[in-house]
Amino acid sequence: GHTLSDNAETVFLNLLRGSDLTGISGIRPRRGKIIRPLVTISREEILNYLDANRIPYRVDRTNLDIMYNRNFLRNRVFALLKERFGDFERRVSEASFLLQEEADFLKSLARELVERAKKASFPDEILLDREILKEAEPVVVRWALHELTGSGHRPIKDLIKLLDKEGRISFTEGLKAEISMGEVRFYRNEKALEKTCKLEIGVCELPEINTLLTIEKAQKRGKNTLFTVYFGSNQVEPPFLVRRRKKGDRIRTKAGTKKLKDLFIDRKVPRWRRDLIPVVEDGKGIIWVAGIQKAWRPDREKGPYIKMEVRKNDPRAFWIYDI
Repeated sequence: GHTLSDNAETVFLNLLRGSDLTGISGIRPRRGKIIRPLVTISREEILNYLDANRIPYRVDRTNLDIMYNRNFLRNRVFALLKERFGDFERRVSEASFLLQEEADFLKSLARELVERAKKASFPDEILLDREILKEAEPVVVRWALHELTGSGHRPIKDLIKLLDKEGRISFTEGLKAEISMGEVRFYRNEKALEKTCKLEIGVCELPEINTLLTIEKAQKRGKNTLFTVYFGSNQVEPPFLVRRRKKGDRIRTKAGTKKLKDLFIDRKVPRWRRDLIPVVEDGKGIIWVAGIQKAWRPDREKGPYIKMEVRKNDPRAFWIYDI
């Protein structure tokens, strides 16, 4: 098993590589089900015990090859350090065990920060509140992002720089992070509304976003809200098409037409959500960006009315309008 000497070598190697606290805290005596009973005993002590009790052992010749960095440290550098500093391996290891305790403390703070910043999202993604991260201590933010991504400090440093901007960064094994508006999103696969519905009256089920979009006739006009809108039957030209946004989309307002891209920016809709917002159009053009903006139609409303509504399919699950 690993010895105290192995631990001292690991600390030096990781320090020379520029590792963070996790690396320079060395080998843990226990990690999960793995227990290392010899990590507090030096290699020299073990060899002395074997010699004193005439217990045979073998020496791997490759351990003497200084072409390998660990062997170079062990046979050249550590030999000189022992002449000058004596039992320095033990002091290095004791310091590494203290660093392990500090690393555990920082990990606990990082987990608390993640839980505090976490927002509702899809099951295969993690969504964090950017402002909460920006207000936290930078060292805790760094540890939190390291815990989430499993990446080294260099890509984490690049991600932290983006907290004051917007953008995307890729990590290993397909993991990506996107910072847009007030959110930091960790994901592996892009999401977009794929299903389309063409209907006059009825229900369009959009399972990608846990949403039901209904279109029905109403004798009375109710109040327009984010998720429910009314049009006069004279203002619309069925059938209605429910789809995702596409390049060049514009919606009519009292002030003229407006690009959907600009609409989303004005409403501070994060970039990743924009391709998941249902767009409803009729024969005249876009009539409703569901949950965002109702189109203006110049004709005066006349009944009967057309009611459009979006609601959660599964009330317990996340949908695209949870913010």
